[in-house]
Amino acid sequence: MKNLFYLLILICLTITASGQTGSAEITEIEKETDCQHILTTVCVFDSNDWYMPDLILSDFSFSENGTPVVPPELELLNSCEGGCADIAILLDLSGSMDNYVDSFYTALSIFAAGLGPIDYRICMSVFNGCPEQIFPDDGVRRLVHTDFAVPPPCSIGTDIWATTEAEFAKLFAAVQMYYSLPWSERGSGWEDQFGALWWAIDTLDWRPGCRKAAVMFTDEEVQVETAPCLPYFDQYDSSLFKMMNYCWEESVTFFAVCPRDSNMYYQLGDPPERGYYAGYRELAESTGGIWSNINDDEYTEMVAALAEAIANIPCCYRFRYLTAQYCAGAEVDLNVRIDKLGEYIAEDDTSYIPFCPPELLPVMPSPCGGVTSCANQQIRVFFDNAYYGDLVPSSVTLTLNGSTIPFADLSRAGDTLIYSPTTSFAHRDTVVFSYDYFENVWGCVGSMPPCSFLVDLEPPTIVDHYPAEGETVFIYSLDIWADITDDFTNVDTASVPGSVYITLGGDTLVTSPPVWTISTDTVNVLVDSLFSWHDGFVTVCVSDLYDSPTYN
Repeated sequence: MKNLFYLLILICLTITASGQTGSAEITEIEKETDCQHILTTVCVFDSNDWYMPDLILSDFSFSENGTPVVPPELELLNSCEGGCADIAILLDLSGSMDNYVDSFYTALSIFAAGLGPIDYRICMSVFNGCPEQIFPDDGVRRLVHTDFAVPPPCSIGTDIWATTEAEFAKLFAAVQMYYSLPWSERGSGWEDQFGALWWAIDTLDWRPGCRKAAVMFTDEEVQVETAPCLPYFDQYDSSLFKMMNYCWEESVTFFAVCPRDSNMYYQLGDPPERGYYAGYRELAESTGGIWSNINDDEYTEMVAALAEAIANIPCCYRFRYLTAQYCAGAEVDLNVRIDKLGEYIAEDDTSYIPFCPPELLPVMPSPCGGVTSCANQQIRVFFDNAYYGDLVPSSVTLTLNGSTIPFADLSRAGDTLIYSPTTSFAHRDTVVFSYDYFENVWGCVGSMPPCSFLVDLEPPTIVDHYPAEGETVFIYSLDIWADITDDFTNVDTASVPGSVYITLGGDTLVTSPPVWTISTDTVNVLVDSLFSWHDGFVTVCVSDLYDSPTYN
């Protein structure tokens, strides 16, 4: 079981106030295993809805139910520094893309401007087949080079990463030169889109710690000649899943600019099913990227949205604090306010049910340490604080005399857990039971310490009496007594007065109230001052005498 567990956020409200320059959102509340330390995440956005970096602990004010939470109880666990991103733009060089070149040339010229204040690098690659293809035309997969020191266009040089708008414009001018090449130099027609993506991920010198983004412009489904491109990718799901896994492994976010799933380009004579392909969109969604429609008339808006999706690198602030509302019994209102250099930025409120470990209390047998006279003594425990979250059944195990009883062998009536033994206990057994570990749905852990009881299945017995059985007596007043004992629970003294009967010739003798004394393990019953004596057979009967167990 993880140390952290998510709590249901009951209310989440972003507050807008006069003078506010941004917004904030408490996105989750979790707890540590002690259920007293809270983990929460706060996302802060500027007036343009971009994630706000470079905030520090003193910029945040926390309170629970109006009570401030301050350091050292409050800790900031991470930092959100101004981000950096390496972006590879992959352009399909096949002839069907000529219809889009002029449109995205104009739009992409503003791409770098849309990246905002982040530290970025942009490279560009053109592809139409893999380098292994030599017939009918050579496959093309090239990283675009230029020389930022000379006027554009220039497709030779050692510069591949643009870091300014001016450099990006020169790099894109070099791209345009490829689209003016003769058909025979523009690739094989088997574009090998995923091969180009794999190659870029594998060979580019990505900067450690920066976001890695790959943006692909294409208008056809993934296609590749049967041989010899390696690694091999086709239009089927197995290739898509292979590409997804590689992007996940390398932490690459994929952005697709292509037609809608059902509007892929295909040539006259190709099977119509080539017009449908959803793999690019699915790959983008699976890696955290977005899909954009290459047929969108508003290219400028599309490219701006694409740039923001890449550059607006998500970064939220993670906090840990010791809550004073542990097992508080009512919902907790958490408020987080952000001020930067005296300027109010934003705040957010949320409410949550406080965390508290679950409690199981023995109710039968109770109290612990007593004696039962029941061979199949039922064991019942009460779930005392279900308000803080129900039990996780799989976590509940009863330990009985060293053996484990799974939750499936228990029954539940409301908040009471019941175990009914299927095998009888034996006389003089000592039974020990406990619930050593159990969790509620928020992952808080509880335990119930061992509870024990003894088993007495034998009734009280008479160990001595006077007169002896069959003895003849010749007196008219007689003390009659008996010593009665129980194995270890003692005799129920309240049952003694109604348990002694004396008859003479069938007549019940009138007696004064019997007198008895109690010692450690016996009850001495003393009967005296008998009246109405006459000759005959005297019967002294002690019946319906009970022991005295703790539980009935």
